[in-house]
Amino acid sequence: MASNCGAKVHWRGAKMFAPIKRVILTLLCMACALPTLAAESSPLSLSSTKPAFQSFLASLRRAAKTKDTKTIYGALAKNFYVKRDFGGGYDPLASPENNFSAIFEFDNTKLRPEYQDHGWMEFRKALAYTKLERKQEGQPCFPHGAQDRKPVPHPQLCFRRTKPAGWRLSGYVHGGD
Repeated sequence: MASNCGAKVHWRGAKMFAPIKRVILTLLCMACALPTLAAESSPLSLSSTKPAFQSFLASLRRAAKTKDTKTIYGALAKNFYVKRDFGGGYDPLASPENNFSAIFEFDNTKLRPEYQDHGWMEFRKALAYTKLERKQEGQPCFPHGAQDRKPVPHPQLCFRRTKPAGWRLSGYVHGGD
């Protein structure tokens, strides 16, 4: 028996280290369960997706080309989200249109002259990919592997199938460091 500041400590050999072993094992299990930066699924070719999704995407591409905001805003999920929002533009209480516009501003009157049509160009670019990945929730997102390494090189645009409406733009994940 040893004494430390009046407290008695009993040395029992291996039994004393059992709580430490449990903590170490728990930490190891938690580390294995953490999400990794690897792509959430293997690449999914656009041509291998269901025709309804391909049709939805084609309608979004046409709308982006003709600057049809009504079609694009009509395709937003009611709970459109923005992840990795370090600039604070996402407001969970705002409408999907407002949150989407914080990413893709289509109204040139709200943009400086050097950024005219920037929202349209970025939205067209986000829709131009041909490889998707499926998130853990099953959502297809463009592009595949966008978040595979740090700094996260590319943003992702995600989609969700809803009933009875069909496909919707469900969210946006910012790229960057």
